[in-house]
Order: sequence, then structure tokens, then C-alpha cells
Amino acid sequence: STLAWSYAQGVHVKRMLAFAGRIYVATTVDLMSDTGADMPDMELAFAVNDLAVHGGKLYAAAGNSLWEATASQSWTNFHMFTGTVKAVASYGLLLAVGVENGSAMEVWFWDGATWTSSPAVTNAAYHIIRLQAFNTYLYLGLGTGDNSAAPLYTHNGMAWNLNHDFNGELSQN
Repeated sequence: STLAWSYAQGVHVKRMLAFAGRIYVATTVDLMSDTGADMPDMELAFAVNDLAVHGGKLYAAAGNSLWEATASQSWTNFHMFTGTVKAVASYGLLLAVGVENGSAMEVWFWDGATWTSSPAVTNAAYHIIRLQAFNTYLYLGLGTGDNSAAPLYTHNGMAWNLNHDFNGELSQN
């Protein structure tokens, strides 16, 4: 059967992800999950921007925090950042976290022991839309509120490079 959850008008889905036999739905108001029985469980009672699976754990980007859960649905505040956590992705052995810190678009990498910052762009007009790993690259999609620019950056493990500027095309997936 299909899931038939109901939300108030104006609530938007930010990301969906399957993990440990459940479907997770991150919205502008909360994070819900379901086994497919159409009986959703409240996971986190606040807006979640993005979800990713890395190292057998589920991560949720919300506010200034990165949350972590195991298959037991037990959530902990894994790390707090200066700025707003907008995106999270698994990038090889690293966990990548996109943070908007004023005009700086930063990507932080967690190797299991240490956090390392990799500033990508400094431009207050941009917002982080998405992080996505593909092959040996990490892609960072940015956008503006008025859709006047949508640059796509790639990280090769050492540095960021402008891959393409979509000149106002929508950069969301």
C-alpha cells in the first residue's frame, strides 16, 4: 500500500530516504518515518533540511546541528556548527556537511575522528541547495532566492572548482 500521511497546507517535503527498513520523510516542520504500514512515527519534531546514510548510520541536517541515528531510531545531536546546516552527504570514507555561515558556504568533512573545514564560496547571495557524491567527486549545488544564478562546484578531494553556472536555471534536483 502507499503511505497516506496528512500535513497542514504549506508544509514542504525537503528530502526522502530509505534506511533500515523504514522510509524517512524530512519536511519543513519535522522528520517522520514509516515501515510501510501507514502509521508514521515522529522522529524529530523540527524542520530537517537534508538526510544521508553514512557508515551504517542516518544523519539529519537541522538548524545548526547534525543529528545521528542508528537503526534503533535513537537520535543524538552529533555535532553543532556555527551557521545553518543545509546539506549532508556520504563522500567515500568522509561525511560531508554543507553549512551556511553568514556569506560563507562551507563544507565540513568528518573522517571518523576529526572535523575539517573546506570553504567553498563566499557570496551572501548564494544558498546551499544540495551536496551529492558521484564517482570521485563531491558536487555542491548553490542557488539564489531569485534564481538568477545556480553555480555547481566540484570537490576532487583537495580543492573546489566551479563546474558549471546554470545562469538562473533551477539547481534543485
